[in-house]
Amino acid sequence: MDTKEQNNKDNKIVTVLPSILNRDKLEITFDILKILSDGGMPKTRLMMMAIISWNQLKQHLTEMEKLQLLRYSEDPDSKVYMTDKGEAFMEKYNKLMSLFDTRLMQ
Repeated sequence: MDTKEQNNKDNKIVTVLPSILNRDKLEITFDILKILSDGGMPKTRLMMMAIISWNQLKQHLTEMEKLQLLRYSEDPDSKVYMTDKGEAFMEKYNKLMSLFDTRLMQ
């Protein structure tokens, strides 16, 4: 890879990172649910896909389990799954965000 290609790649990474690093609690919750919408997965993989630390993941999963937005499997692999309540949350979040997007465009 030449220098120009590497610079373009680095610039793309830099532009994505601020939006990921500045997410609030609600956005991280939504991102976790969005990742789980494709099916259950181990916590480590979820942590990597959500781009959060292990401590952040544990904190969010604990709160989300209390709210019944997700559940753990009974098997030894201990995968995390989204619940029906989690799906309903995602739908409402999407509707709310589309409302904000529509109002900002006017």
